[in-house]
Amino acid sequence: MKLKILVQLIFTMALVGSPTSSLAHQDELNIVVEVKGEVHLKRAVWPKYQFAEIGNLLRPSDRLRLGRKASVKVLCNNLLVWNVPSGRESLVSSGCQSTANPAIKFDNNPRGPSRSPQDSTIPYIISPRDTMLLDSKVILRWNPVKGAKYYIVCIEGEKVNWAIQVTKPEVAYRGEPPLKPGIYWITVLADNGESSTSDVPVEFRILNQETALQVQSAVQQLKQQSLDPEATALALAHLYRSYGLKAGAIEVLEKVINSGSQISAVYQLLGDLYKQTGLISFAKNQYLKALKLSEAESNLEGKALAQVSLGEIEESRDQVIHWLQAAQNNYLVLGDKEQVEKLRQQLAKLQGRLP
Repeated sequence: MKLKILVQLIFTMALVGSPTSSLAHQDELNIVVEVKGEVHLKRAVWPKYQFAEIGNLLRPSDRLRLGRKASVKVLCNNLLVWNVPSGRESLVSSGCQSTANPAIKFDNNPRGPSRSPQDSTIPYIISPRDTMLLDSKVILRWNPVKGAKYYIVCIEGEKVNWAIQVTKPEVAYRGEPPLKPGIYWITVLADNGESSTSDVPVEFRILNQETALQVQSAVQQLKQQSLDPEATALALAHLYRSYGLKAGAIEVLEKVINSGSQISAVYQLLGDLYKQTGLISFAKNQYLKALKLSEAESNLEGKALAQVSLGEIEESRDQVIHWLQAAQNNYLVLGDKEQVEKLRQQLAKLQGRLP
């Protein structure tokens, strides 16, 4: 228990390994959605360029350098596409202007509520879990309990007290009575007596009508950009996440992964969303896939992001140290002194070299 508290405290005090860590004061998010030919990216803190990848999250101070026959599309924070000029170097702020109310934003609160994996013997909630929803139509999913023949599922809150008995670990709530903006709680009871309440309490909320209309308008604008399906899915997931619609973002990413996506950023984002909703074992699987794909791409930053994320969710001190040291080595090769120093301090605390 002391180790869990120590590790959680260290990660709470210093955000590491993510573009958000250097951008807590900047909301606007710009995403590389297409790369063709020789394209390089340079962060402001990097001494040299690295290969750009689909899914790179761009800061205004980042630079892109294209060969003469290369092309790159960047989805800007206002959902307009910037076709980066070929044959030269460009500052991201020159193509993606800052806006007062960006449609897609950096995630400035990436931490999840727990480092412990769920107990597979209970019907813990998988979805919706700690998320906003656009409307009353909800697909409820939970962990199937071995030997259970049926489940009783309940939704409570805001003058709603709904229950149903089902035999499968999934059921659709069709919107009657309609769920209004506010907080709702889900519980699942298996016929063997095991309950989802043995896990952390799980809630979801319905967006107010004004915000829901904003999201729907933004989704339509995004789909009009005619991006590649994988790029559209990645951008849509970031858009949903920006509005707290984590369940919607997860659904989009799960679909593109089931279609065979090989973009490391897709798996990294899905891992982040699982982690934020407390599904630790789900998150770990995605981070390991993101790491494997980043290694195949020789993507140093992608590897470091996945390694730091794995270090954030491991329970074993030795495993935490292993992943943070691996991330530190990759940031060292990148020349990112800021991240190297932050990781050095975290490792020193974990190893007892700092108070």
